[in-house]
Amino acid sequence: MLGWGSLCARAMLVLATIACLAGASLAHAAEQWQNEWAVAPGFSITSDTKGYDFPSAIAFVPNPGPGPKDPLYFVTEVRGTIKVVTNDRSIHTFAQDIVGSKPPEELPALVAETGMAGLYLDPTHGYVYVSFAYRDEGMVLRNNLVRFESTPEVFSLEPKSKLSFTEIFADQPSSQSHQIGAMLVHEGYLYVSVGDALQTHLVRDLNYTVGKILRMTLDGKPVPDNPFYIDDDVKKPANFVWAYGLRNPFGLTVAEKGLF
Repeated sequence: MLGWGSLCARAMLVLATIACLAGASLAHAAEQWQNEWAVAPGFSITSDTKGYDFPSAIAFVPNPGPGPKDPLYFVTEVRGTIKVVTNDRSIHTFAQDIVGSKPPEELPALVAETGMAGLYLDPTHGYVYVSFAYRDEGMVLRNNLVRFESTPEVFSLEPKSKLSFTEIFADQPSSQSHQIGAMLVHEGYLYVSVGDALQTHLVRDLNYTVGKILRMTLDGKPVPDNPFYIDDDVKKPANFVWAYGLRNPFGLTVAEKGLF
């Protein structure tokens, strides 16, 4: 019959074996994860610019100017700043304080997962569109959209004007997740994706902007041939609805047969 000391020794040996196996398994899992996300053959990763504070989106100028100080790409920072990077890789502040007040806690707290979301460049008009979630005067989360005007085709280091689309979303819900997001200009109209604000029962309700793809003029007005258009009232979400029933659309692109 084994004594207490022998039993303890065997138990410790079993635990040590399990720990070793678990460690090996975790190491293998980590190695697999790294392999799955490894850089594909023929590609490499380098640091182009640095010094950003929670960068949330990037958009390249389609045909940048040739000069060293001509804009190459734009970067949004989640707390409300737009940076523009020029051909010589210098970084300039294009606009700031867009979102307004900061959240009560900073990331990685859930309450901090709001701020700048989508970024889109319209080279034809030199427009820079940004979408974001913010807290209104009552500390209620809302979606919003702002358009900055710069130089057509090549853009600029500073905006010429600013247009807010606040009225469209002022009475509409948002949330710490599934907020407003991607934008796209197609055939002269602006398309905007809006998540369901974690309120799935509203995605099929045309009285709400959440869970929808919205279609509007470049100035934020309803388009008369939208499928549920009623009138020109910007406070009626139905006037903007192009598609509904979506959960969390976070990308838009145009393919041969439609919008995706």
